[in-house]
Amino acid sequence: GNDLKSSTIMHEMGKIYCEEELWDHAERAFNESLRIRIVQLGQDSGEVAESMFSLGFVYTSRGDDLKAQKHYEGSLRIYKTKLAKSDPRLGDNFSSLGNVHHSLGNRDKALFCHNQAIILYTGIFGKHDEKVALSLACKGDILRTNERYVDALSCFTECLDIRKSYEGSMLSKESADVLCQMGLIYSTLKDNANAASCLSSAVTTYKQIFGAKHVKVADVLYIMADHFVKVDELERGYSCVKEALALQEELLGKTSAEAGYSQYCMGTILFAWNEFEEASKCFAIARESHIQKRGATHISVAKSNFYLGCICEKVGDLESAVQYLQDSLAGKREHLEKNDPEIAENLTRLGHVYCERSEWDSAVDCFSDCLKIREAIRDTGTSSQILVADALFDLGTALNKALDTKRSMQLFTDALKEYLRHLDQHHLKVAKCHSRIGEVYEKENELTKAISSLQKAASIYEHNFGAGEPREKEVKALKYGYDYAGQAETLFHLATAHDRQGDEAPALKLYRKAMKLYKILFGRDSLHVAKILNRLANMKGRAGSVDKAMVLFDESLRIRMLHLGNNHEDVAETLFGMGIVFEKRRDYGAAMKAYSDCLRIRSSKFGSDSMEVAQVVVNIGVVRGNKGDFAGALKSWNKALAIYRKHGLSDDDVLVATVLGHKNLANSLIENRGGRNHR
Repeated sequence: GNDLKSSTIMHEMGKIYCEEELWDHAERAFNESLRIRIVQLGQDSGEVAESMFSLGFVYTSRGDDLKAQKHYEGSLRIYKTKLAKSDPRLGDNFSSLGNVHHSLGNRDKALFCHNQAIILYTGIFGKHDEKVALSLACKGDILRTNERYVDALSCFTECLDIRKSYEGSMLSKESADVLCQMGLIYSTLKDNANAASCLSSAVTTYKQIFGAKHVKVADVLYIMADHFVKVDELERGYSCVKEALALQEELLGKTSAEAGYSQYCMGTILFAWNEFEEASKCFAIARESHIQKRGATHISVAKSNFYLGCICEKVGDLESAVQYLQDSLAGKREHLEKNDPEIAENLTRLGHVYCERSEWDSAVDCFSDCLKIREAIRDTGTSSQILVADALFDLGTALNKALDTKRSMQLFTDALKEYLRHLDQHHLKVAKCHSRIGEVYEKENELTKAISSLQKAASIYEHNFGAGEPREKEVKALKYGYDYAGQAETLFHLATAHDRQGDEAPALKLYRKAMKLYKILFGRDSLHVAKILNRLANMKGRAGSVDKAMVLFDESLRIRMLHLGNNHEDVAETLFGMGIVFEKRRDYGAAMKAYSDCLRIRSSKFGSDSMEVAQVVVNIGVVRGNKGDFAGALKSWNKALAIYRKHGLSDDDVLVATVLGHKNLANSLIENRGGRNHR
C-alpha cells in the first residue's frame, strides 16, 4: 500500500536487511519507504530525511560513495530545517557525510563535516562522549592523510583520553585502531619509541579482544615490521613480519595480498642481510601474489621486480637483472610522479647493470635521467645534495668508459666539490672521486696528475682501512659493498700510472696488493685477477723474464676464457701479449698462432680497418720478417700503414714512423740478399 504504516514497515525491514548485510534487499525496502513518504508527506519531511539517510548508509556499505553523498546531502538539507541543534541525528548526518567526502578525496569538506559533528556532539553529550571520540578519530585520519601530523596526533590523543575515561584498562577495538594510527604517524616522524609503544599496545589490545590469531593482529604486526625496517632495527622487524606472515597464511591463504606484502617486507630484510637466495624467494612469491590479485602492472609488482633485479645483479645474472629492472622502471613510471625518488633509484641501479655489461650508451641514458630527477627535487638538505653528487659521479663514470673524458672530468670535478662541501675529507665518496679523476688523467696521458689524484684516493682508503696488507676477515665483512673494491680499483690504476712511467717497483707492489684484495673479494678466478695477471705478465716480459711472463699470461688467458669465451676483446689482449713473449723466445710459430687468433677476434669486434687490428698486423709483419719472409712482412706493414692513414695519421706519427722503419730495414735486407726490391 501507499499508507504511512506501510512505509514504516518497509523502513524497519530495511534496517533488518542491513543487519544481515543484504544490501540489495535493504536498498529496495528503503526506496519503497522513501517513495511512500514523499507521496504522503512531501519532499521535505523529517521522515523523508530519515529514509534518505538510511539509503546513504546502504550505498556507503556497498562502496557507492557518489550515491551515498547524494542521499546524505539530501537528508542533511532537510534535517537542518527540521531538527534542533540538540538532536544527535544532525551530528550523525555530518559524521556520515564527512566519511563519504574523505573516501572521495574531498578532504576539506570531510574536515568541515567532522568539525561540525564534534561541535554538535559536544554540545549535546559533553566532550567525553563516545560519538565525540569517534568524530575526533575520523578528523585525525583526515589530518594524517593531509600530512598535518601534529594536529592529527592532537585529535587522536584527545580521542584516546575520552575512550580511556569510560573504557578503563580494557581498551576497545576502536581504541586499538587509534593507537595504530598514532603509531603510523610516529613512524613517519621517526619517533621510534612512541611508534613502537603505540603499535605494541594496539597488538596487545587486539589480542585481548580477538585472540592471538586474528587478521587485525597480523595487520599491526606487519605495520610494526615495516616501521622497524625503516629505522634499521632489522631483527625486530624480522620477528614481527615472520609472525604476521604465519597468521596471514593461516587465516587468509598463502596467495592473499596481505601475505604478499609481508613476503615483500621479509625480502627487504633478508636482502639487507645479504641472504640473497632466501630474499629472492620472498620477492618472487610477493610478485606472483600481486600479479594474481592486482595485475602485472601494479606498483607492488614493480617494487618486487626492482629487488629481484638487484639480486640478479649481485649474483652475476646480468641479463635477468636488466629485464627485471626495466620492468620495474616501466611500472614505476606508470604509477609514480615523473620525478619520484624511487624512479631515480631504479635508474641508478639499471645504469650500474649496464656498466657491468659494458653497455655504456645505455648507462649514460639512465644516469642522465637520474641526474635530471635528483636536480629537480634537490633541496637544501645534505642527503639531497649528496644524491645529486652521486648522480654526477655515476654519469661521469659511464661517460669516462664511453671515452668522453672531457665531460666526465667536469662531472667528477663537480661531484668532488659537492662531496667536500658536505662530507669529511676522508669520506670514501671523496676517495672514489679522486680515483676517477686520476683514471681520466691517465687516459689523457697526464701521468703525473694521474698519480697525484690516485695517491689522494689511496691515502683516504688507508685512513679508513689501515696501511697494512688487507685482512681477509675484514674485507669479507664488506664483500657485497663497494668500499674495498673501490680501494682495489684505485690501487690498480695507480699501479698502471707508475707502470707507464717506468716506475716498476711501486707498480709491482701496488698490482700485488690490488690482486690480493680482488682475490678476497671475488675469488682467484675473477676477471679482476686476470686483468692484473695480464699487467704483471707484460712487466715480466719487458724485464726479460719471458718464462715467468708466459706463466702469468697462461693463467690470465685461462680465467678470461672461462668467463668470456674465445671471442672477447680481453682474450685478444692476452693473446697479443703472449705473441710478444713467444717472439722473444723466438718461437715464431707459436707467436704467429697467438697473433692470428688475436687478429680474428679484433677484426670481428672492432672491424678490419680499426687501430686495434693495425697493432696486431704490425706484429705479424715482425714475426714474418724474423722468419725471413720479408715479402709477407712488407705486405702486413703496408696493410697497417693503409689503416693508419685512413685514420689520419701522418708520416711523422710515431706509429707510422715505426712501420716505415720496419719497411726500410726489410728492404735493406732484401737488397743485401740480392733479392727483388718490393717497395
